Amino acid sequence: MLSCPLQDHNCVRELRSMVQQQQNRLSDLQMDVSEIRVQYTELRRELRTVRVHTRRLLVIEYSDFESAVKNVE
Repeated sequence: MLSCPLQDHNCVRELRSMVQQQQNRLSDLQMDVSEIRVQYTELRRELRTVRVHTRRLLVIEYSDFESAVKNVE
């Protein structure tokens, strides 16, 4: 019977390869999550800006409406 060290066995090499692939995939996913978090933060900031400007426009339009009503009376 041939003696084969366990570290050189095919299944061990295959398992190491699978673990390495999983580590690479995990690393890629972590980078994706980081990028998505940055995008999320930027989009939230932009949304806040849009809301502020929308509120300002509504206030301006309402005050213009009040002025027009007063001029009609």
